[in-house]
Amino acid sequence: MKRGILILSLLIFLSNASFSQWEMQMPKPTASDFIDVAVLSPDVAIVVGRDRIFRTIDAGETYLPVELNHSEPFSSVYSTDNPDVVWLSSGRGQVFRSTDMGNSWYEVKNADDVAFSTFYALNEIKSWVAESNGLLLATSDAGNNWDTVTSGLGFGLANLHFVNDTLGFATPYFEDKGSDDYSDFLLRTVDGGSHWDTVAVISDSKILLVESYGQTTVWYVDKEHLHTSYDAGNTWSETALPVQKAEYSMSLAATSPTSFDLLLHYTFDWSTVSALYSTQNGGANWEEEYSSYITGMWPPSFDPVFLKALDAKSGTSYMVGSYSHIFIKKDDGEWVKMSKNILGNVWDMTFVDNNNGFGVGYGPFLLTTHDAGKTWESDKVFPDSVRNNYKVWFSDLTTGYVMDFEKGLYKTVDGGNTWRNVLSEGDSYYSDLFFINNTTGWVLQSDGSIYKTNDAGETWSKIITLEPANREWLTLLFEDENTGFATFNCNNITQESGGIVKIIDGSIVSRSDIENHTTVNKMVRSGDGTLWAACSRGIIYKSVDDGESWQAIDQILGNSGHPVLDIFFTTPLKGYALCDLYGLYITEDGGEHWSLDSLCPLNNFMDLSGLAFNGSDLFVYAEKAIAKNSGIVGVDELQVTDPEALTVWPNPANNKITIGSSVEIAKISVFDVQGRVVLIENPQAMQCILNVGNLPSGVYFLKAATANGTINSKFIKN
Repeated sequence: MKRGILILSLLIFLSNASFSQWEMQMPKPTASDFIDVAVLSPDVAIVVGRDRIFRTIDAGETYLPVELNHSEPFSSVYSTDNPDVVWLSSGRGQVFRSTDMGNSWYEVKNADDVAFSTFYALNEIKSWVAESNGLLLATSDAGNNWDTVTSGLGFGLANLHFVNDTLGFATPYFEDKGSDDYSDFLLRTVDGGSHWDTVAVISDSKILLVESYGQTTVWYVDKEHLHTSYDAGNTWSETALPVQKAEYSMSLAATSPTSFDLLLHYTFDWSTVSALYSTQNGGANWEEEYSSYITGMWPPSFDPVFLKALDAKSGTSYMVGSYSHIFIKKDDGEWVKMSKNILGNVWDMTFVDNNNGFGVGYGPFLLTTHDAGKTWESDKVFPDSVRNNYKVWFSDLTTGYVMDFEKGLYKTVDGGNTWRNVLSEGDSYYSDLFFINNTTGWVLQSDGSIYKTNDAGETWSKIITLEPANREWLTLLFEDENTGFATFNCNNITQESGGIVKIIDGSIVSRSDIENHTTVNKMVRSGDGTLWAACSRGIIYKSVDDGESWQAIDQILGNSGHPVLDIFFTTPLKGYALCDLYGLYITEDGGEHWSLDSLCPLNNFMDLSGLAFNGSDLFVYAEKAIAKNSGIVGVDELQVTDPEALTVWPNPANNKITIGSSVEIAKISVFDVQGRVVLIENPQAMQCILNVGNLPSGVYFLKAATANGTINSKFIKN
């Protein structure tokens, strides 16, 4: 949507909007793989990836990132009988604890300089850390003190699992041997880990999982069999797994000694499979509840569902896995996929109002939301040859445009169900798409050719081929029918510079080079008339003389190796910029100083793409993820202090609004959140009445031209 934001930034007059209500939007609740989950209550769960933690407090509907400094990747998370207390471990024995249901964490054990360690938490005060050198540590006072339980085993302990304070199970870990070079032993302790005895030996296989229920029921699983003991490991019975394949990883969650779910992840015959099975009779019979498999060429055109961890508590079960997938089963017994796949990457996004938005990327799918990003679907398909979908813009719920990098511009008039090509000229690639209203728009090709339409994309005519030649032309910004800007990259490794040209009535009237920065990724204008350019190498440029000259702000975002991808302003002082890999930056002083928004869940993600705005909420999107900050624009934020400012009443409005000013209004334009002109009046008076009854509900912006300059305001249509 990037072009709608450009015009929008000219219009918004806001003040002191809060920027703290982040939540991950479906289909992806995070940008990385999940490795473990802990269910604390029917509403609260902690989902853990290698480097990120997310928390839901609304039964899995939304997920908020939890800030925690850690020295090693996370490895496991454990709930306790006390729903307030949660344990979390990272590599090399680093342990954290929370006493407020995972909202905040504190470190209770530092990381050790050991190659491998395993953690297990039994209850709110008792836990163990097993290290690869044979050392077993335990705490009985919530991590205040750690005591050496045993040492000198000659091997480490894996699959560590304790049933109570004294009874525990584990398998040996030999650091100098491969995982399949030895028979696997099941070890048992009855004195809290001081001594270990062998209770089972598995030949030609490997124990992959140890789990328990209550005080006497224990399971261990190898590649082919489930082994069950109902007497704390003294005797064992054996049942076959639902499938017998190599290279398992697995997880088990029980609701009784005989009723449990088993999650399997394995590969065979060039396929990768994740499957969930349930049993009600201790494994004598299995029922498949869910399965997903990937076969053939790699990578697939969608996100494979690689499920890795399972947990159940308080009548709620969670499954989590790679590519950020989350499934939840509640009392009704049905598994619900909470993280829908994005079938293709997200490279661009646009909103037509507060609720309805569209996204595109690589792949033949159109991404749609009709509930302000809470859920996303990808059921609309482009023609098979159209996959490099680089830009998207919709004028309403039915009429929209998608630009393919190679194939040209496609249009739909039925909400994306069908598409037809409306522009495919020349041999050059397509770079940008920009509409200022429902009928008038431009398309830029990488060779500098600009095409214009005045009939909603039905016909196009070339208005100019930009100079200088031998440049790669990148982006457009148009402010009205005749005036706009285009940016270019030198496209020459020996002459590193980019630039901006200003266009009036189809002719270049000025050119500004941006030295030492090969790419100008985005242009916007803030409310005070300042032009901004987001450039490569972490630099932002600005112009206060309508593009005649440009100066770099005295700050690098991220570092000099990463570009600023997108930028826009909500007021002359408050703005947002997205830096590749590093994340979202905020300014409160008109772009002079920028600080990283530490709460943005997509920070430190390599495949960031851009920013979008629906009139009240900010969206940050990456190739495989979307994050939303709710309510950065509110009805009560319009604080008019200029005596010449517009007065708008009623606000919010249903049918008509009255607009007044202390000076004569020559022309007034109404823009929607995408920067499209939806109404124009020429009152030539100090007061006028606009009929807004036919406008969809949402936020709208007013731009009034007077003899003393332009006045901006906004209103909300109910």
